[in-house]
Amino acid sequence: ALRGIPAPRIAVIYNGVAADPPQLPRGWLRRALQVGPDTLLLTSVGSLIPRKRLGFLIQALADSRGQGAEAHLVLVGSGPEEQALRKLADSLHLRARVHLLGFRQDVGEILAESDIYLHSALAETCTSTILESMATGIPALVTEAGAAREQIEDGRTGFVVGRDNRAGFVDRLDELMGSPE
Repeated sequence: ALRGIPAPRIAVIYNGVAADPPQLPRGWLRRALQVGPDTLLLTSVGSLIPRKRLGFLIQALADSRGQGAEAHLVLVGSGPEEQALRKLADSLHLRARVHLLGFRQDVGEILAESDIYLHSALAETCTSTILESMATGIPALVTEAGAAREQIEDGRTGFVVGRDNRAGFVDRLDELMGSPE
């Protein structure tokens, strides 16, 4: 019994999201970003705040060996870290490969165009955008925070790495970029 409540009276209702099919034509986001059709889109969605640690993703892109693929980081969201993220991308010579799209209402369409979902938060609960990425069928690479291990079946539906393990994150990113399947 949890908190004195008998087990038969407890029901677990899992979070879920609708798996709506995309409405926009394939390739629309790559055309909008002016990148080639074979460019890998690594996408993260969330507020541009310190807890989301989006600079970790920019650093991971810089550290990535790329496995022969050109990859661009797409950050969807707004917040006080925007200028710091732009400066970091500039300092790592990644300005052309990091796209800050701001707040968007078409996250499902963006995820449907993406190849890999990235999430690097320090602390979370159950992250809806991880579920949304899974609904589009793309793998997720996330840091261990909140319910990440409950949401991602490590090695099957994506990868979960230690929160501060940037080398491990980059290794898994390279593995995903090198394995289109």
